[in-house]
Amino acid sequence: MEKIEQLGGMKSDFDINEFYLIFKQIKALNNVQDVWITITDIDEEWLYSDTALIAVSKDTSEEDVNKWFGKGFPSEIREVNLEKEKSIHIPYLKDDYKLLSLWWD
Repeated sequence: MEKIEQLGGMKSDFDINEFYLIFKQIKALNNVQDVWITITDIDEEWLYSDTALIAVSKDTSEEDVNKWFGKGFPSEIREVNLEKEKSIHIPYLKDDYKLLSLWWD
């Protein structure tokens, strides 16, 4: 969280509805195949996630992704190697697309 706040990123007043609207806009972009939210924990009846997967064209940069999220940009963005990370199941990737994992601390 410290890194994010130093860079002007996510503040404590960031609303979950803002995330929904941002993900909806991202999914509509021409260079985005799809967006998945990874459920990372279940606390009694509440689902919890700190990770999203986004299939993007190979020329999409980390800077592009951070711009999409504005003040709520992720703590970490990394490319997923589906050959090595067999636990991640997505239907398919379009040619010249890559899968990014976005994580918020």
